[in-house]
Amino acid sequence: YYLSYMQNPVGMLTYVDNSILASLMKNEKFKKKFLDRLSYYMKNVWTSENVTREFDYIYNMIQPEMYRNCERWGYDYNVWLGYTRNLKSYALSRNSQVKYAARSYFGLTLEEANEYFY
Repeated sequence: YYLSYMQNPVGMLTYVDNSILASLMKNEKFKKKFLDRLSYYMKNVWTSENVTREFDYIYNMIQPEMYRNCERWGYDYNVWLGYTRNLKSYALSRNSQVKYAARSYFGLTLEEANEYFY
């Protein structure tokens, strides 16, 4: 799903030209480099631990002000809490979604996917 937009010259939005990336993905050397880089980031930067730590840091920084902010602007604080729970849940499941999308998009075998992502 995520990576299929690279094939669409307009990407996810109608006003974003994605044709360069779509063309680059036709090059096997570029695809390999892309997968190597994605693999590195998935294993070292966008880990569940790192994402959770950053999410919790930002949440804990703004949460004390959010009740007052919601009250001032007429928003429901509990709705905000629900959004934050949903966002954190998404963040925790995103890695597996990206791995699945990469395997599907690039037509990786299970062995190749394991080599890149596990």
